[in-house]
Amino acid sequence: MTEFFVQPAGLPPVNGYSHAVSFTGRLVAVSGQVPMSPSGEVPASPRDQVRQVFENLATALAAAGADLGHVVKLTVFLTDLADLPTFREIRDEFLPADRPRRARWFRSRAW
Repeated sequence: MTEFFVQPAGLPPVNGYSHAVSFTGRLVAVSGQVPMSPSGEVPASPRDQVRQVFENLATALAAAGADLGHVVKLTVFLTDLADLPTFREIRDEFLPADRPRRARWFRSRAW
Protein backbone atom coordinates (compact mmCIF):
# COMPACT_ATOMS: atom_id res chain seq x y z
CA MET A 1 0.00 0.00 0.00
CA THR A 2 1.33 3.45 -0.88
CA GLU A 3 0.27 6.54 1.05
CA PHE A 4 0.86 10.08 -0.19
CA PHE A 5 1.08 13.00 2.20
CA VAL A 6 0.55 15.94 -0.13
CA GLN A 7 0.22 18.76 2.40
CA PRO A 8 1.76 18.01 5.81
CA ALA A 9 1.21 20.70 8.44
CA GLY A 10 3.96 23.31 8.52
CA LEU A 11 5.00 23.06 4.85
CA PRO A 12 4.10 25.38 1.97
CA PRO A 13 1.50 24.36 -0.64
CA VAL A 14 2.71 22.18 -3.51
CA ASN A 15 1.86 21.97 -7.19
CA GLY A 16 1.97 18.53 -8.77
CA TYR A 17 4.03 16.57 -6.27
CA SER A 18 4.06 15.23 -2.72
CA HIS A 19 6.35 16.57 0.02
CA ALA A 20 6.76 13.09 1.50
CA VAL A 21 5.78 9.56 0.64
CA SER A 22 5.43 6.64 3.01
CA PHE A 23 5.08 3.11 1.68
CA THR A 24 5.24 -0.51 2.68
CA GLY A 25 6.35 -3.52 0.67
CA ARG A 26 9.27 -4.07 -1.66
CA LEU A 27 11.16 -1.32 -3.45
CA VAL A 28 11.65 -1.38 -7.24
CA ALA A 29 14.23 1.03 -8.69
CA VAL A 30 13.82 1.82 -12.38
CA SER A 31 16.64 3.29 -14.42
CA GLY A 32 16.17 6.50 -16.38
CA GLN A 33 13.89 6.10 -19.37
CA VAL A 34 14.38 7.82 -22.71
CA PRO A 35 11.75 8.45 -25.40
CA MET A 36 12.82 5.51 -27.55
CA SER A 37 10.32 2.92 -28.81
CA PRO A 38 11.14 -0.81 -28.78
CA SER A 39 12.06 -0.46 -32.48
CA GLY A 40 14.61 2.27 -31.65
CA GLU A 41 12.61 5.21 -32.96
CA VAL A 42 12.41 8.53 -31.10
CA PRO A 43 9.21 10.53 -31.66
CA ALA A 44 9.65 14.00 -33.13
CA SER A 45 7.33 16.01 -30.88
CA PRO A 46 7.93 16.69 -27.18
CA ARG A 47 4.36 15.50 -26.47
CA ASP A 48 5.01 12.10 -28.09
CA GLN A 49 8.42 11.87 -26.42
CA VAL A 50 6.91 12.36 -22.95
CA ARG A 51 4.22 9.79 -23.74
CA GLN A 52 6.88 7.30 -24.89
CA VAL A 53 8.87 7.80 -21.68
CA PHE A 54 5.80 7.04 -19.52
CA GLU A 55 4.96 4.01 -21.68
CA ASN A 56 8.55 2.76 -21.22
CA LEU A 57 8.34 3.39 -17.48
CA ALA A 58 5.07 1.44 -17.29
CA THR A 59 6.65 -1.47 -19.21
CA ALA A 60 9.70 -1.55 -16.91
CA LEU A 61 7.50 -1.47 -13.81
CA ALA A 62 5.24 -4.24 -15.15
CA ALA A 63 8.29 -6.45 -15.67
CA ALA A 64 9.00 -6.05 -11.94
CA GLY A 65 5.38 -6.73 -10.94
CA ALA A 66 4.50 -3.07 -10.30
CA ASP A 67 2.62 -0.28 -12.09
CA LEU A 68 2.58 3.51 -12.30
CA GLY A 69 0.39 3.68 -9.20
CA HIS A 70 3.40 2.42 -7.23
CA VAL A 71 5.76 5.25 -8.26
CA VAL A 72 7.00 7.24 -5.25
CA LYS A 73 9.57 9.53 -6.92
CA LEU A 74 10.27 10.91 -10.39
CA THR A 75 13.33 12.77 -11.58
CA VAL A 76 12.60 14.63 -14.80
CA PHE A 77 15.06 16.22 -17.21
CA LEU A 78 13.67 18.71 -19.72
CA THR A 79 15.71 20.64 -22.28
CA ASP A 80 13.13 23.38 -22.76
CA LEU A 81 11.09 25.00 -20.00
CA ALA A 82 8.33 25.59 -22.57
CA ASP A 83 7.70 21.81 -22.57
CA LEU A 84 6.75 21.78 -18.87
CA PRO A 85 2.97 22.20 -19.44
CA THR A 86 3.04 19.34 -21.96
CA PHE A 87 4.96 17.17 -19.51
CA ARG A 88 2.41 17.89 -16.77
CA GLU A 89 -0.52 17.10 -19.06
CA ILE A 90 0.89 13.73 -20.14
CA ARG A 91 2.07 12.93 -16.59
CA ASP A 92 -1.47 13.47 -15.33
CA GLU A 93 -2.78 10.94 -17.87
CA PHE A 94 -0.42 8.25 -16.59
CA LEU A 95 -0.10 8.92 -12.84
CA PRO A 96 -2.77 8.89 -10.13
CA ALA A 97 -4.11 12.14 -8.66
CA ASP A 98 -1.84 11.75 -5.60
CA ARG A 99 1.37 12.27 -7.50
CA PRO A 100 4.79 11.07 -6.39
CA ARG A 101 7.62 13.29 -5.24
CA ARG A 102 9.40 14.93 -8.12
CA ALA A 103 12.65 16.65 -8.99
CA ARG A 104 12.88 18.64 -12.23
CA TRP A 105 16.01 19.71 -14.06
CA PHE A 106 16.25 22.05 -17.03
CA ARG A 107 19.44 21.66 -19.01
CA SER A 108 19.17 25.00 -20.78
CA ARG A 109 19.03 26.92 -17.52
CA ALA A 110 21.37 27.18 -14.54
CA TRP A 111 20.36 28.46 -11.12
